[in-house]
Amino acid sequence: NSPLGQLLASLGIFVVLQGLTVLAFGNETRSFRFWTAGDSIQLYASSITLVQVISIVVAVTSLIGVLIFWKSSEIGRQVRAVASDADLARSCGIDVSAMSAWATGISAGFAAVAGILFACDLDMSPTMGMNPFMWALVAVILGGATVCGTACASLLIGLSSQLGTIWLPTQYQDAIVFVILITFLLLRSQASFSKSST
Repeated sequence: NSPLGQLLASLGIFVVLQGLTVLAFGNETRSFRFWTAGDSIQLYASSITLVQVISIVVAVTSLIGVLIFWKSSEIGRQVRAVASDADLARSCGIDVSAMSAWATGISAGFAAVAGILFACDLDMSPTMGMNPFMWALVAVILGGATVCGTACASLLIGLSSQLGTIWLPTQYQDAIVFVILITFLLLRSQASFSKSST
């Protein structure tokens, strides 16, 4: 039940489902867009597609909705209590299993919406989820598994990977993200070492 064990189990399930998808539907890239990929909005020297605009609006709206739900609803408060200390939450009469199911369901719903928008923008393939999965993992590590922290880390990762392509080819986007992760881990370990030595 450790977080690392859950992460490895999730990664294993992801790889298995990806393989089953390839066996069932093939490895070809598919599209369900009924509009042309070239439709875009000019923004100074760059361009942005309508799907990307919709994705930004949905992301901001979802973040605000989650924050309101987390802080204002009874279920949100109970989920936060379980995330903070499951044993203490259980001793206070909170159904830990039910709250875990709520958190999983909400997360799966947002992941489904993100996957649909991603497919609308870049088409579909069985391996399309690997990069978002790894980037989301980096965002959680940087953000500390909090809603606001993860949102800020995601914004940092997105901006850095996109702006980095001004000077580097697009295939280096993953490298940029993991350089940010390695730098963060080195700085955090250095800070922890300095604190422990004082």
